[in-house]
Amino acid sequence: MQSGVEMGIAGDAPRPSRRRFWTIVFAIAAVCLLLKIPVMFRQHAAGDEDFYGVPGLTLLQEGRLRVPFMPCRDRGSMFYRGDDRLLTLPPLYFFFQAASYAVFGATIGSARLASGLAGVGAILLLGALALRITRSERVALTAVAFYAASRVVYFPWLMSRPDTLTGFFGFASMLFALRLLETRSRKDAALAGLLTGLGLYTHPFALVYTAQEGLLCLWAGRGWREKLGLASIFSATAVAVASLWLILILPEPLLWKEQFLDLMGLQVGPGLSRRLFWPGQSLPVQALVYLEHVGIWQCLLMIGSLLAATFLAVRDRSWRLIVFLSFSAMYFHVVSLGTHPTKGYWCYTGGWLWIAFAMVLDRAVAAVFQTAHARQVAFASLAGAAAFLMIPGCGLRTLVQHIRHWDDIAYDAPRFCRMLLSKLPPDATLAVDQAYVFEFYAAGRRNMITALEFPLVFSLQQYPYDLIVAGEYALDKKVPEINNGKPIATYGPLDDPFACSAVIFEAPPERRANGVFPADGGNSGKRSKSSGPI
Repeated sequence: MQSGVEMGIAGDAPRPSRRRFWTIVFAIAAVCLLLKIPVMFRQHAAGDEDFYGVPGLTLLQEGRLRVPFMPCRDRGSMFYRGDDRLLTLPPLYFFFQAASYAVFGATIGSARLASGLAGVGAILLLGALALRITRSERVALTAVAFYAASRVVYFPWLMSRPDTLTGFFGFASMLFALRLLETRSRKDAALAGLLTGLGLYTHPFALVYTAQEGLLCLWAGRGWREKLGLASIFSATAVAVASLWLILILPEPLLWKEQFLDLMGLQVGPGLSRRLFWPGQSLPVQALVYLEHVGIWQCLLMIGSLLAATFLAVRDRSWRLIVFLSFSAMYFHVVSLGTHPTKGYWCYTGGWLWIAFAMVLDRAVAAVFQTAHARQVAFASLAGAAAFLMIPGCGLRTLVQHIRHWDDIAYDAPRFCRMLLSKLPPDATLAVDQAYVFEFYAAGRRNMITALEFPLVFSLQQYPYDLIVAGEYALDKKVPEINNGKPIATYGPLDDPFACSAVIFEAPPERRANGVFPADGGNSGKRSKSSGPI
């Protein structure tokens, strides 16, 4: 196997001051965050944010992770007894989320800000990685700028999900894994394992860089004894840190099995070992998810650059590291997610592709132009042309709409939700659209459940209710129609995709809660006793 030097990794030789470089990287990260903050705090919740947003708040208020408005008693649901205790995912993201709520207040914007802050850290780490791999400030800054402006970053920053924090730990651990190629140090192997373990303690997607870094440990050693020694230190440290989840699992291992293990197979398709050797079923699914996520132009820039880098790597060893990191990230990405259509974790995988893009751009200019001035002009021109292709889908239209309607309550989800609550009877049991259920809960409403019809998650059909607060999701999935609701009021513009809107539906007499809280009135099973705080 090749050593780190043979693969083209930059060493640790003394370098001149990088103050200008890091100033620009910090500025890129700060601008990226500032442009997203208005939408973070004003746009209503999207898919998954209803149940990803609340566990950090219940942890802060009660000392335990749960999703209180999903009192599910269906075995086979990932939220079986989720209103009592949540073991569906590792908890580190929810701890981070709780800290954000404590500092910035209990709104969906605070949860998204936690994602954005993790994303800022990921940009800084990507800058360090790009500089280490390319040994060129110009190329590294280009990679950082395009990554920060891309769709692989835009959506994860605006979602209260663990995507960006998982990516952050991936880039952080990779810094030490790449340094290991040069130093072959047990300390670097342990530090890479520590940060990888924190990634695993955040989300199972961290298996992607666990596999990558395990292979790098094998590459780093000069003999099999050293290779296995470094890989063992890395693996043992990662497993030890990830095992902190056992503190929450051991009191109720069967609940963890039902919420996490049993559902993993249903969500992602064939078993992990089978996908590892033949991801044929997963590949077309993830290819379509990727194309939908990044759009055709960004897809062409990233994948086209990777193909060019692969061609160059055949004869030039300095290209092999970025080709390995890109292809291995994509391969293990497909293997880990299987047929699950989640998109946010491209914030990690896409980082390597943007480094490859910047490297290919620099190489193309160097191959054609002879003088330094001509190369600078050509590089800036090509980068500008590529940047023009980044504009569609970059989020500017959404930002402009919110700025234009700054005082419009329909463009301010927390205010819109407070208005809705003021219109609804305080003693009515509500079934609330996922766009608004978190804000209702954060505002203190407790007699409510989520208006959801999703077999693996939750079904409103099994519960009594008085009123449905139907937003975009519930109307699209015909939740009121399925539950025989009768429309009685409408708020907000239904035809504006950027604005908040809701239709209130009244339950038929036979479905009304009549003062019975849904967790006690559901017909899917007996309510379990609380297992107490974590």
